[in-house]
Amino acid sequence: MKPLLNGVMAYESASVAKLAKEKWDYMVHTLESRYDFELRLWKFDVLRIPEWRDAATNDAAKAQLVLVATHGAGELPRQVKVWIKRWVALKNRVQESSRLLTFLFEPSSDRSGTSAFPQFAYLQQAARWGSMDFIASATPIQSHQSAIRLHMSTGALPSCESNFSSGRQHATEPTL
Repeated sequence: MKPLLNGVMAYESASVAKLAKEKWDYMVHTLESRYDFELRLWKFDVLRIPEWRDAATNDAAKAQLVLVATHGAGELPRQVKVWIKRWVALKNRVQESSRLLTFLFEPSSDRSGTSAFPQFAYLQQAARWGSMDFIASATPIQSHQSAIRLHMSTGALPSCESNFSSGRQHATEPTL
């Protein structure tokens, strides 16, 4: 029996969820001989409802891979930050295998002038606080070469260190 790799994806919209799901599917295809996979999906809007946010928190605390898929504009919504803070705190109570937090964002031409940096910085800080590895990647894919780099970084392959930032160090708790 193969070990189970649990994943959770929190997403801003269907368009970015589709792009993130393509990365998940690539990873499943690459590693299917070694693992079984399960992916839970949570839309940002649903995280406003306390009961659903609690369920999403439990899912993320158990997951080995958490994907946060956004358009990359400005700050993460408050309910997403609350969700992240809760599952990271819950995850920290249980010492398990390594975890990976992945930030996938889709810079859009209609959002010119807004930066993904606030989201990147918050998620990188959360990864450090939770002793997780962290990968950030922009989509959509503009060329075949960038497609290869994105698939490699999403698959967490060692050859893509330029897209990889280790969170395996103690840091202060993320603030909301």
